[in-house]
Amino acid sequence: MYYKVMPAVFNFLNWSIFVFLKLWVELVALKELLTSLTNHESCLNSRIKFCHNAVSHTLLRSA
Repeated sequence: MYYKVMPAVFNFLNWSIFVFLKLWVELVALKELLTSLTNHESCLNSRIKFCHNAVSHTLLRSA
């Protein structure tokens, strides 16, 4: 009984640990990707605001 059950338990634990680690790595990579996209988006937004402010300032001065 012991010799039949233990390899199955070991295989299950080995497989579940592998799947858990793989999912963990995927989640960490996804989090990094989302963080970089959010930072990039805020950077773009700040550039757009800066350009908008510069254009508005130039138009106000020329009027």
